[in-house]
Amino acid sequence: MVVQSNSIVDGVYKITLDEARLINLAISKIKKNDSLGSPVRITHSEFSNTWGIRDNNLKRRLSDIGDELIQRTIDTISTDKYTGRKIKTRRTWISKIEYNMDDIEQYIEITFSPDIEKFIYQLKNNFTMFEIENVSNFTSPYSFRVYAWIYKYINFSSNIKDGLHFTDQITIDDFKEMIGISNSYEKYKYLKSGVIEKTIKEINKYSDLSVILEEFRIGRSVKQIRFVFVKEKATILKSLSIKI
Repeated sequence: MVVQSNSIVDGVYKITLDEARLINLAISKIKKNDSLGSPVRITHSEFSNTWGIRDNNLKRRLSDIGDELIQRTIDTISTDKYTGRKIKTRRTWISKIEYNMDDIEQYIEITFSPDIEKFIYQLKNNFTMFEIENVSNFTSPYSFRVYAWIYKYINFSSNIKDGLHFTDQITIDDFKEMIGISNSYEKYKYLKSGVIEKTIKEINKYSDLSVILEEFRIGRSVKQIRFVFVKEKATILKSLSIKI
């Protein structure tokens, strides 16, 4: 089970596919009562079996993933309770990584940074939880990001109508920033075909959600989007006329 604070789900960060796999697997191994600062050990066989990877050079691959991940940052957005101003805080994901390179039991051990621990350990509220099996066949980091963000809304009573769940509307610029591609896909039509449609297709094919895209225009230009979804596999969703 992957359990993470909604601050992480809403966070702004860029990540590769293998880094997304490693982070999600590490978070899924954290137990409810694990103490802050507890390292998370992932064996090479766990990583390959969870994601269906067959790589004869997995030792080198995981070493490279760790070397890149320890440099990655995530921005979280909060509101100052006195001024109401939005505050962006940048944190690093990982404070330490250890590699056991023995041939008998090879593993990588991750210690999340102290600033991130509060978002993934001993959570009481404002978190999103999903089965790792529902993302185990994803082949794009955007699928991980968008799936978790959509899933956040599944328990929001204000975001359901007539049995359909829906996300809040998000501007195109904010969506691109969230998934780490602010400087790419200048035209929406390329973002839609290159990222959004492929992500929806993968989520619908491999996860427990059925999702469609809804666009909001000013004039002829799409300025905001949102996702409408149901938790069960429902191909009928594709032909629904959305009136929310």
